[in-house]
Amino acid sequence: MIKRTGLCALSLLFGSNLVQAEPDPPDTGIEIESGDTLWDLAAEHLGNPLLYPWIWQANPTIADPARIRSGDRLALPQSPRIPPALRPETPHAEPPAPPTPATAPPARQVARDIRLAVEAEDYEQAVALSRDHEALTGVPVYDFEAGRAYLRSGDIDEAVVHFDRAVMVAPDAPRYRLEYARALFAAEDHAASQRQFKRVLETEEVPEPVAQNIQRFLEAIDARLTSRRPETRAQAAIAAGYDSNPLYSADDEFLFLGFFPVDFERESDTFLDTRARVEHRRPRTRTSSYQYLGEIEHRRHSDVSAADQTEARLRGGLAFEGSEGRSYRVPLELRHTRLDGDSFRTRLAFAPEAVLPRGPTRQLRVQGQLAYADYDNDDRDALTLGASATSLHVLDPQSALLFYAGVATSYDAADEDEFTKARAGGFLGLQRAFFEDTTASVTATASHERAREARSTLAAFPDEDNGAERATTYELRGALTHPLGDSGFTAFTEGAVREKQSNIDLFEFTQREIFAGVRYDY
Repeated sequence: MIKRTGLCALSLLFGSNLVQAEPDPPDTGIEIESGDTLWDLAAEHLGNPLLYPWIWQANPTIADPARIRSGDRLALPQSPRIPPALRPETPHAEPPAPPTPATAPPARQVARDIRLAVEAEDYEQAVALSRDHEALTGVPVYDFEAGRAYLRSGDIDEAVVHFDRAVMVAPDAPRYRLEYARALFAAEDHAASQRQFKRVLETEEVPEPVAQNIQRFLEAIDARLTSRRPETRAQAAIAAGYDSNPLYSADDEFLFLGFFPVDFERESDTFLDTRARVEHRRPRTRTSSYQYLGEIEHRRHSDVSAADQTEARLRGGLAFEGSEGRSYRVPLELRHTRLDGDSFRTRLAFAPEAVLPRGPTRQLRVQGQLAYADYDNDDRDALTLGASATSLHVLDPQSALLFYAGVATSYDAADEDEFTKARAGGFLGLQRAFFEDTTASVTATASHERAREARSTLAAFPDEDNGAERATTYELRGALTHPLGDSGFTAFTEGAVREKQSNIDLFEFTQREIFAGVRYDY
């Protein structure tokens, strides 16, 4: 709090008229607007910002000149008794001269003691010194060092108040304004912080390393301010490719009813794949937002129409930003799949997710899943409960390594089948950027599945094991992407080899596919 004894110091600066004169009779007054300071009001109405103490003196209800409230009314003093050197006709008067030698040592000595405590990282002592010498409030050098002490100790609000007073009294001190901007950034008042950083950059004597550091702050502020605006992104893609086994058929001969040989010969085919995706993000509070996603994909085969598939997906929920870069999402997802034009499956899932930074180059993503699926073609229902964890390691600016591990269990009930399944899987992926923004990725995936009870559909093949299925699926996938200049288009190609091994030969298959296309991001 600024004490009235501060007027004694001002009397030494501007002459004895200050303490001897009675408060000027107020005029009709003005109303404080958002963003106003006594410094600015003095400049506007009295012609000189250095006259703000006269406004303070004319309004005894103001306890702290750095804290005035929007909507309040202020009385303005009459100007005739203002010392001649500070009257409006000399609007470019120099800032107050340094305190006289008789008063300088206490303020400067206290500021020095606070600074030494901060440099020694003894923030508790620095804050104690600041509080013990609150009588110096309003002296810029004290407010500056006290602000640093409070900022380092974590009391951001008090730091902002001290820096604000230091800047108000000494607006041409870039170092004071720089620390003020940093305190506002820590207080997440990004718009005000941005204004102060830009004011510092307007100072000619800012060293280049400091200017670069300020620029990084401004980039971070721009990103955070942008993140609070509604944002919509869209993507469309088209690709053509080849699939060696679109029906996942086993390439072998089986005995139907134990007597009639049946050959499930694999059919290969070409296909055209189209996909559209829209994402929308709408801020809810400073640390939360609504996120929505809509996606539809259709794959049409040239000859094997039974493998034609359309899938639509809607996803929406809340996202929360936590401390230290953590984020959390609680979405609901509805997914509908159609095969060869007929409804196949509708699935509703709740999949909460947490993203936890584990250092500057590592990130852990943990996800749970509770899902219900309805299969229309055989009145089959499935309930799934699962969990997974993904770890991302950034090896260098061009490379990233991805680990995934997940487990899930499901209970399936159909007209004639009822069984439970347990799955466990994982994958290892590597992504690396090459010349001219080309990115390559390789992933290797393995999963194991067990079904605890028999499937009645296997009764038609008595030679097959109709007990618990034990199956392992492997997949190797590679991809290349390359942006086509600044057009928004990206060319991509992808290939995969997938193989399933099972104790039930009827369910084994091998599949290879490759496709290439172009994607547009808006």
